[in-house]
Amino acid sequence: MQATGDLLLFTDADTRHAPELIVRMVNLRTQRGVELMSVAGRQDMETIWEQAVQPSVFTLLMARYGGAAQLEHATHPRDVVANGQCFLLSRTMYDRLGGHACVRRYVAEDLMMAQQVFLAGGIVSMGLGPDQLRTRMYDGLGPLMRGWGKNIVAGGRHAMWGGPLARRLVYPLLLLTFPLAILLPFVGLVSGALVQHAALLAWSSVASLAVLLAAALSNRINGDPAWRAIYAPLGGLVLLVICVQAVLRGDRVEWKGRAYRSD
Repeated sequence: MQATGDLLLFTDADTRHAPELIVRMVNLRTQRGVELMSVAGRQDMETIWEQAVQPSVFTLLMARYGGAAQLEHATHPRDVVANGQCFLLSRTMYDRLGGHACVRRYVAEDLMMAQQVFLAGGIVSMGLGPDQLRTRMYDGLGPLMRGWGKNIVAGGRHAMWGGPLARRLVYPLLLLTFPLAILLPFVGLVSGALVQHAALLAWSSVASLAVLLAAALSNRINGDPAWRAIYAPLGGLVLLVICVQAVLRGDRVEWKGRAYRSD
């Protein structure tokens, strides 16, 4: 590595930064007294597929990890995460970990880097900066399905409670419950209306409203219009397909023409 600074910034090539982003990251890292500071930026979404699926995934991530306070007070490595699109840590910590070699066997390198920093005694945090950082993760349905299919099982299982057996056997089943939780209320709503089942209609109405409100909140946090929440059922359906395909593949990962196995 040619960099000689005391702090190292890692960022994806397709991200766009506001002029003051780095200064703000350095200041926030110092104010919070943390080791690894990453930023959750704005995700640009141009197709209906992106607008349907991305908020669902971000809702899952928010529900799993919470905000900065939860990350900073985590008591187990499985409860920390970083956004690999843009993160900052000290050269001292990076060298102590052995650089990216410590996470080279994993698909979700950012998640595992956060866990390695935590295990080395560092505090992990994240800032919300939709006006400071932006990128478009996937340009359409195909890249979106391949991208999340790569990360959602092989990477996500390392955030699973329990030991290796739970990660291998329980997590794939647990993962499927999320897209089903998005879809089933709307299925129940249609079914309840067709058969005029009052109890089913009441439950599905409340559950569907909760899904729509969560999707609306995710869109607003990203700076998008809340009405896009109406795409939630479509997002749940696509996400279910992604999850089923990823579970069936297991450790086998395909990305950018390469196939390999992930720890």
